[in-house]
Amino acid sequence: MVGDFIYNLRDKLSDTEEPYLWSDNELISYVNYVIKDIIANTGFLQDNYPFNTSKDVMSYSLPSDFFRIKSVYCDGLPLAFIPYSMVHYNAFNVSAKPKFYTYNKENIYLLPTPDDIYSVNVVYEATLGADLTANDTIPLREEWMFLLLYGVMWQAYLKDDTETFNQKAQYYEAQYRDALKRFKNFIVRNNNFNYTIPVHRGLI
Repeated sequence: MVGDFIYNLRDKLSDTEEPYLWSDNELISYVNYVIKDIIANTGFLQDNYPFNTSKDVMSYSLPSDFFRIKSVYCDGLPLAFIPYSMVHYNAFNVSAKPKFYTYNKENIYLLPTPDDIYSVNVVYEATLGADLTANDTIPLREEWMFLLLYGVMWQAYLKDDTETFNQKAQYYEAQYRDALKRFKNFIVRNNNFNYTIPVHRGLI
């Protein structure tokens, strides 16, 4: 939990006795900042959004924590992504089993417009949603928790303008950036299930 992370973090910061240099609220705010930065840079937080289509309905709302689509499946078969700007207006007047999808921040559009009820699953990169509190679970596996540690220590040492703090902030920022790069490479190697195929305009 976040509270346990903060408790152990104080030992790393040599800030174990009251009055603390960093309050619990400050450290929790750093945790949220770093987690959001990791998500924005790696897209590691993912979820599934299954739904059934309705006949002659092309647009469907996306979840509130939606950030970016990784892949879409219709009855178990992958759909190809096309940018909204490439969709020919005639595509909105065609009904059939969907083969393509496009989306914006709020909705996903299936093309052609479903002519029946189909089972759709959207695999998407999620945002953090509400900020983490002391009682929340950190959405990182244990073996990557050092990434969060580096990031939070970087943020913590930005608090003071002394030369010592500046040097520590620079050190932990460098450690964080390097670990973030390794984590991103790990995500790409182990969780890359994007599905894209070239789309000929004649097909849409």
